[in-house]
Amino acid sequence: MDPEQKVAKITPQHDADHVDGVDRISALPDEILLHVLSFLGSKKAGKTSVLSTRWRFLFASTPDIDLDMSFDSQSLDPSQNNGIVIDHPPYQRLYAFMNFGYRLVMLRNGAPIRKFKLSLRQVPRAYQAAIQSLISAALLCKAQEIEISVDSNALSRAHSIEQVSVAGMLSCKTLVSLELDCWPGGNLNVSPDSVWLPNLKSLHLSALILVNEDSIQWLIQGCPVLQELDLSLAGFSHSTTGQQQRGIIISSSSLIKLKLECWASECTVLVECKILESFEYSDICARKRKIILVAPNLKYLAYTVDRLGESFIQIPNCLVGAKIRVCHWGEQDSIQDIYEHLHRVGCVKSLSLEQNILKALHYCERPFPIFKNLTRLEVRSLSCWKMLPSLFGCSPSLQELVLGEVAWDGNLQELECLLQQVILVSFIQHLKEIEIRRFCKEEYEFKLVEYFLRNAKALQKVTLGMGSLDVPERLLSLKRYSKHCHVKGRGVIIYY
Repeated sequence: MDPEQKVAKITPQHDADHVDGVDRISALPDEILLHVLSFLGSKKAGKTSVLSTRWRFLFASTPDIDLDMSFDSQSLDPSQNNGIVIDHPPYQRLYAFMNFGYRLVMLRNGAPIRKFKLSLRQVPRAYQAAIQSLISAALLCKAQEIEISVDSNALSRAHSIEQVSVAGMLSCKTLVSLELDCWPGGNLNVSPDSVWLPNLKSLHLSALILVNEDSIQWLIQGCPVLQELDLSLAGFSHSTTGQQQRGIIISSSSLIKLKLECWASECTVLVECKILESFEYSDICARKRKIILVAPNLKYLAYTVDRLGESFIQIPNCLVGAKIRVCHWGEQDSIQDIYEHLHRVGCVKSLSLEQNILKALHYCERPFPIFKNLTRLEVRSLSCWKMLPSLFGCSPSLQELVLGEVAWDGNLQELECLLQQVILVSFIQHLKEIEIRRFCKEEYEFKLVEYFLRNAKALQKVTLGMGSLDVPERLLSLKRYSKHCHVKGRGVIIYY
């Protein structure tokens, strides 16, 4: 049920809600009513002010403020994008929205805000001052979580991150979580003394231009208890491109989870975090970089690259899970490169791979590396069924198999023969769980699932993403090798 419908069921809108002439809903304590209103966005919660005098200003005291507005930029006059045009209908809506948000914060009279969220799309640059004023007002209410999302011309690359996010945001002592997602992004140009966020545990910044290579480290040093860091770096500013770049350094004694998306030019990335447990790296610009990991406690490593070329150094042997995605595979990418990528994660228990890596290994007729500890394997897409023997053969302890989707372009008789050849019973004797995240009810999909049900003696659960919880009768009635195996459907299809 929609949150607005939930609130509508319990707000005093009809005489039936009044018993003996008493409005029992409005008589509830503020804490309960505010909890009810917190399920709505601030704009919808504000509509409850018309219910009665009891509700008139109640919405302004909700612990969370969620301001979300978007409108069609094509309806704007391009010649007026740099000025505020109040009489233009789209600008009237934006002006009214910003005015509502500012008044909503001011009505709190400084009452603390648990979470402040502002989402704007396609707004002109002239509204930048209004955006900053609204954020400043929220900071005065000692906000604990701030999430800003602006996709427009409102923020110019000529501005530094301090100007974009208001100087006070980087020195707010109450902030626990900060997410700033602006496009176009801004320059990251901070000094050692300009950042002090003593309680910040989660930080997300996107589309940043590095003005100074030390800016990232200065930013981290100003967050002494930071546990989660998500950075998207768009490149270096013109002032640093002509200089010899030392690289990107991320060093922290408190960081546990790091996600780094790097579009910058070729450079070295040094990650020095003693208690870091999870590192996700992404580069889709085909840059060749050296990533040095000084993270002895690392448990999970994931990286997405356009082509093989990244060089990871000092990957610890304590890895438990890994995910490798190579977007494109070219002739210049050697099989040796693939082996190096796989050997880096040879000790993991959980592994997620792209099919193109498996295909390359299969067609080169070179044996797969052995993953003796591997119990969970995920393949985003399976169409080359002949690589299954190598896939299972390299994973002698495999217990869980996850397939994003499967495809087959041959006839069904060939498939039945192929299954007996490529999926030997000895390969799947330890298999306990199978999941196909996108099950389209094609006949070849049924054949694959039925083969597993008939031959996997330890199988306990089969999950099929069909967009429905109802399992086809042909699978429910099928005689299975394992009496303890259950087949269930998933209402939500997971797309990659």
